[in-house]
Amino acid sequence: MSLDYSLYVDTEVAIPEIVSLLVARGFRGDGRSIEKRGVEAVVTGVSPRTRDLIRDEVGFSPTVSILFTIDKDDAAAARDVMIADVAAFLGQVSGDAILVMSGDRSLLARRGGRVELNEDFYDLWTAERRSRFPLPHVLTTLPEF
Repeated sequence: MSLDYSLYVDTEVAIPEIVSLLVARGFRGDGRSIEKRGVEAVVTGVSPRTRDLIRDEVGFSPTVSILFTIDKDDAAAARDVMIADVAAFLGQVSGDAILVMSGDRSLLARRGGRVELNEDFYDLWTAERRSRFPLPHVLTTLPEF
């Protein structure tokens, strides 16, 4: 069994460049599907339907999606890897972004340069994980889809 997390980003950075950024952080593989310590990442464009939904619900139109799939059996360690890589990615690539779990639960949003972590997911945004999160951020409530 696995857990899916999607990072949607409004950016002008091309998909091959995004894959290269992830590979520089230790992901391995060929093409758009790459893996690192229990986390698989697939980088794609965003479908018009998803783009419209996010625009209507969150206020921006993403151009790129990174689907992170983690093994539920080692979820804590894999989430640590994913969160570190999402934070590093957001530190390198500008633009509005939202991290969604299972397609409808917002975990993180960056709008206008401000990073917000969904306080409803206290088990994900533990004090320890937040202390290692390298970007300035606030805890708040984020919308569900």
